[in-house]
Formats: sequence, C-alpha cells, structure tokens
Amino acid sequence: MKRTVEQLEHTDEFKRAVETCKSQRKSAGKNPENCFAIITDQFKKSGKPIYVKDRKTEHSEYVEQGYEQKRVQIYTEFGAD
Repeated sequence: MKRTVEQLEHTDEFKRAVETCKSQRKSAGKNPENCFAIITDQFKKSGKPIYVKDRKTEHSEYVEQGYEQKRVQIYTEFGAD
C-alpha cells in the first residue's frame, strides 16, 4: 500500500487563534513567529480539533504531516583490510 503525506486543513477556530496570537504578540513587542507552536500546544492540551478532517482515521493511506522525535543509536563495525 502506498503511503503519502498530505497537508491537512486547519479549523477556522485554530486559524483565528493563531492570527489573534500573532497580533497580540506583535503589539506586545514579542516574536509572533512562535504562535503556531503555542496554539498547537494549547489545542492539544485542551482536546480541541486542530484539523477540519483527521484523515489518519478516515483513510489509512494518509499520514499526518509533522515531526516525531525518536531516540536512535547507530552501530558500525570497522574492519581491518
């Protein structure tokens, strides 16, 4: 099965929250670039939907776009030639 990454559409509430955050931080003299991460964290903690349609549950061939941190150890062998 072919898996693809698809950009999901954000809810109107999420978009408004990000824009409000940007304008508030800009007027307070703070960096407005952090708003996307701030609002995403707030929505996840409160259980509010971030995306209009969560295609991960609807179609198994779609993967939500994003980063996932994993701890990885790499081993290698050096051979004497």
